[in-house]
Order: sequence, then C-alpha cells, then structure tokens
Amino acid sequence: MPLTYQLREADMAAYARHMATRPGKIRELLQRNNIIFVGTYIIGVLVAFLFVIQTQLIITLIIALVTAIPFFFFYKAIALSRYVSRVMKLSSSGNSFQVRNCVVEIAEDGLHSSSELGTSTIFWASIQNMEETSEYIYLLLQGVNAVVIPKRAFATDTALQEFRITVSHYLSLSDRSLPTS
Repeated sequence: MPLTYQLREADMAAYARHMATRPGKIRELLQRNNIIFVGTYIIGVLVAFLFVIQTQLIITLIIALVTAIPFFFFYKAIALSRYVSRVMKLSSSGNSFQVRNCVVEIAEDGLHSSSELGTSTIFWASIQNMEETSEYIYLLLQGVNAVVIPKRAFATDTALQEFRITVSHYLSLSDRSLPTS
C-alpha cells in the first residue's frame, strides 16, 4: 500500500539538523570548523595586542581566551544554521522550497517513490541505514542523501510499525557493502 505525504520545508530543515548533530562526518566537520574559527580568532587577538599595543604576553593571552569563549559557543549555532540553510538551498535547487507531494511504496526490489520532481526506485542495497527520531524516519543513502518520511504520513501506529518491520526486513536481506576496486 503506498504511503502518501507532503514533504515540507520544515521536514528538510529537521533532516539537516539531524545530520549535523548525529555522530558522523558532518558533525565532525562542523566541530573542526568551530575550533579553527576560534583558534584563528585567538591568534588574531594575540597578534593585534602584541604588535599593535605591545602589552605583556600573559595579559594578551588572557584577553584573547576570555573574548574567544563566547565565539566558541555562538559559532556552533551559527555554523548549524548556515549548514541547514545550505541543505535547504540544495534541496530546492536554489529556488524557494516548494511543498512536495510524495508517494512512497515498498517493493521487493526497493523503495518506489514519486513526487512533482519525478519518479525513482531506490534499491535496498543503496539504503545504508534506517534512523528514526520522534517525528521522522530517515532512510539514509550514501553521502548526506536520504529519504525523509514524516511520521505524520502514517494513519496509525500499526501502519508505522509495519513500515519499520518491512523496511528492516528488506535491509537485512540486501547486500549494502560498497564495491571495491
């Protein structure tokens, strides 16, 4: 039985936040950028105070560290916001996001989906993992791609549970190992 739902801008933003906060490469990159940004700031303050004002090193270091602390905490929120905005822009091809009417159907060969953008079959071997939050099911593909399914799409808890069981069954049967060369 096909699953029909509307994919909204808030759904894609929730997916981007999920990917940025779960363990993995995206979160590591955002954390590394935070450290680089704050480190660069500290070095900049040190250089400014040492060469322009010519104060003592310990006082300059204290000033640099104290002023860097707010940047360390605020940059994380700024970087997350920028990442979500970037994902939203990519998912809407640079235009404003349009609500998409999606239809997803489970089949033996994979997940058949269609929307205003077209139709596709995502083979079970292409799905790396199924992750779930309180509001969404994410079928993760390679990279940062995913099929985003809001739980509001399911008419009943039983339908949601059947979907979970069926997808888990097909994922356990598929060979999701990456080809080696």
